[in-house]
Amino acid sequence: MGAGGGSCVLQPVRHGTAADSVAAALFAAICDGTLPPGAPLRLQHLADELRVSMMPVREAVRRLAAMELVDLQPNRGAWVRELSVDDMTTTYEARLLLEPVAVRAGAERFAEADTARARAALERRAAGIAAGELMATRNAHEEFHFALYEACRNPWFVRSILPPWRNAERYRIGVPAGPERGREHEQLLAAMVAHDGARAEQVLIKHINGELEMARTKLAAS
Repeated sequence: MGAGGGSCVLQPVRHGTAADSVAAALFAAICDGTLPPGAPLRLQHLADELRVSMMPVREAVRRLAAMELVDLQPNRGAWVRELSVDDMTTTYEARLLLEPVAVRAGAERFAEADTARARAALERRAAGIAAGELMATRNAHEEFHFALYEACRNPWFVRSILPPWRNAERYRIGVPAGPERGREHEQLLAAMVAHDGARAEQVLIKHINGELEMARTKLAAS
């Protein structure tokens, strides 16, 4: 049964802890539009689809609510948050405050292992685009950016980046991953490898603002 009582739309959970896997499955469904804005999250239906008990589903929904991806109201249920211009704007404002600081700090500490991790993620992203695999591309894109952010070696700061980053994914649905985005990734990685924090910050700000403009255009047309 589907989240609204229809046909199955989610893949059964097979790997990792149950709550982690359920949260990942629901997040993927939100990102690819399987669970669109406003969709109710009927916990028993989700548990049946994912073939888990209710407990990890409840925990996963709480996690998504804490990241502002889901609205959760006691005695009323849960549903995917609606998209809005105000939410998109404040989400990207938060990203522009946090992520450039992370790359500037991370550039000073960027090591060979960070380079290898980021390069491998870019290769997986390119393969995902070529194969038309949306979630593989999305996952690789996130892995690339967080390879850069985590180089700042401040886990508290990195954790503060994750909620607006994940919420921005909802606005990126359907935004094309064109060649200019790939060039900016290469420029960003080159700046990090060169330990040029000011350049990395400059490229990232341009990158985020470009994404925001595309997301704004897409939202206005929807």
